[in-house]
Amino acid sequence: MSVLTLLRHGQASFDADDYDQLSPLGIKQAQASAQFFADRELVFDQILHGPRRRHQQTAAVVSSRLSLSSGLEIESALDEFAEPYQIFGAAEIFSRQAQLAGGRIASQSSAKTVAKQRMRQYESVINLWARGRVVLLGTPSNTEFVTVVSGWMLSVIVNQPSHTRILAVTSAGVIAACVCQILNLRDDQLADVMAVIRNCSRTEIVFSPTRRSLLSFNNTSHLPESSVSLI
Repeated sequence: MSVLTLLRHGQASFDADDYDQLSPLGIKQAQASAQFFADRELVFDQILHGPRRRHQQTAAVVSSRLSLSSGLEIESALDEFAEPYQIFGAAEIFSRQAQLAGGRIASQSSAKTVAKQRMRQYESVINLWARGRVVLLGTPSNTEFVTVVSGWMLSVIVNQPSHTRILAVTSAGVIAACVCQILNLRDDQLADVMAVIRNCSRTEIVFSPTRRSLLSFNNTSHLPESSVSLI
């Protein structure tokens, strides 16, 4: 059997003006992942990463400790369905609509309360998108996104020789879509799977041309406990 390892990127700079770069913690997570693979002398026949800088930076750190049979490869299908600014943009619209409809927003909220409210709005938009109830401008629908990811995963499974080991550095949405396909979950369950995927977690799929199974999911045992993060 061959193995496809899906590695979520390290923590990005979530509250910064430029989200798409690793935070100091994200760099440490990538370094810990690299050390884990190196300690086990794992050799990947192929290392792929999504088109975002956080994908490329994570892949570069990880690959720096490994013996590579080929260079890093960019794969557009490993891109996330949307960036935070697009999700928060939709959340802001919903928030204004709620105020116009008579909803109340606390006028004097602590920074911690505001941050929690923003995260709830963020998660709510993702859930609505996964259920096909909201369209994020400039992004694929849930069905379109899952179709692209599933097509990529199928091409990996059917086109590889036996005992191939592939590492794909990507985002939580792509990993969730792959897991949903492997476990035959509904597309609208993608958000529930995505919600628990940690930064630099490992999800492994074993496969042959005629079979595919989930070996591990969201594994962060290679990270120091203090380095585990969700956002």
